[in-house]
Amino acid sequence: MTQGDGLQNLAPGRSPAHYDQRQEALAVLDDLSADDLSGLCHGDASTGNLLLAADDRMLMIDPRGMRGEATYDVAVVALKATRWLPAVDTVAILADMVGVDRERVQAWITVADAARV
Repeated sequence: MTQGDGLQNLAPGRSPAHYDQRQEALAVLDDLSADDLSGLCHGDASTGNLLLAADDRMLMIDPRGMRGEATYDVAVVALKATRWLPAVDTVAILADMVGVDRERVQAWITVADAARV
């Protein structure tokens, strides 16, 4: 594989992940796939699709309703929220709010970041 691999659909200011980063993400993905925790997930996680309810519950709007892993949705939101909060704080806060494993969220962040989600 080459550095760019012809990727064209990247967010402004993002460049394709380096080959080494993608290889690391593939290894993490192999580990994650050993435990199939998939079910109904949002499928379009972003900070723009979050609402905070009066009782501090996090609500996600505008779902695509897909089969996948909710922990991945949390990872994508945490990754995108690093514009405002440090990643460690974001992972801890969101994982605890949703009730998912922090380490698994962090693993999914490795995959999502290499994919340039």
